[in-house]
Amino acid sequence: MSFWSKIVWPWLSKAFKYILSLFERTATELAKIIPERIIEPIKLKIIEVSKDTTLTGDQKMQLVKEYAINLLGQEFSSIGHSALDTFIQVVYQDLKNQQLA
Repeated sequence: MSFWSKIVWPWLSKAFKYILSLFERTATELAKIIPERIIEPIKLKIIEVSKDTTLTGDQKMQLVKEYAINLLGQEFSSIGHSALDTFIQVVYQDLKNQQLA
């Protein structure tokens, strides 16, 4: 038990914190690149899709992602799909936190 609590758990905790900070930095950098005129419609689409109870989480994410890609168009074609996924997830979490506040 002490091996787990003294060696493994602290290491895992630091690794998870690093990964989380990496995702947050990626989303922050994307937020600087993506103008507010595009972020707001994405937020509205997230709210709209989240109300549909017939869709699974993956289907909702796919709808929002396709909508975001269409909004971004050629102007922001350099943004990768995984970075866009991270950005959408952070925007969703931000909306969720705002509703709880």
